[in-house]
Amino acid sequence: MIGKVCRRGTDTRRLLGYLFTEGLAGEHGLDSAHRDARVIAGYQRPSGLEPEPALNGRADVSRLAALLDAPVRAGGVGKDAKATYHLAISAAPTDRLLSDAQWADIAAHYLDRLGLATHGDTGAVRWVAVRHADNHVHVVATLVRQDGRRVFPHHDFYRAREASLAIEKQYGLTPTSPVDRTAQPGDHPRRATQAPGGGASPGEGGTATVDRRTGPGRAAGPRALGAGRFPGLGGVRRPAPTLRGCGP
Repeated sequence: MIGKVCRRGTDTRRLLGYLFTEGLAGEHGLDSAHRDARVIAGYQRPSGLEPEPALNGRADVSRLAALLDAPVRAGGVGKDAKATYHLAISAAPTDRLLSDAQWADIAAHYLDRLGLATHGDTGAVRWVAVRHADNHVHVVATLVRQDGRRVFPHHDFYRAREASLAIEKQYGLTPTSPVDRTAQPGDHPRRATQAPGGGASPGEGGTATVDRRTGPGRAAGPRALGAGRFPGLGGVRRPAPTLRGCGP
């Protein structure tokens, strides 16, 4: 199992449009064949997130993108924050076929391990898992929490590897190499942390740091967001390389 942390982006709608575009590898700029694209999991029931077909027969992802981007816009977070988070999770070609329910469980496990949507956290980030192939899924999240706070993922490349190893063991999948922690001696996974005084410290602590501050360029608190509650924003500590299978 491989979990690729893709380069963060600024256009949630464009990424979703790519994931829901169907065709053969090489068509429409696709890295691999896409067929029967569908939502299998998310921050709410998949049936409430599934895009409707447009007049041209393609999926209209505008509503889904707006739902995922709502907390980012409500918090006044600009495009320079690159709040669109993308994770591509792939099984080995020789692994058995997994069901949508199993892939949904796998996606949720990765998000928990990354600290973006830990189990039981009702104020976590908004996210969706899209499946358009037998052996992989894509997870798209926006990095402002539903409670209005920004989060800053770090060590997520390592966390994704740790999640992969756990999933391989749980589902009996092809084993891959263990996580290389030599560059981070003594580092152990922890839950989302907060810097002293309530501010964020993106380079310190556990899986993701939560920013409780408000103001220009930062997500507003729950009161400023109004009655609705919205999910999370984070930043990767170091840029991910351009990876095949990550999309546009």
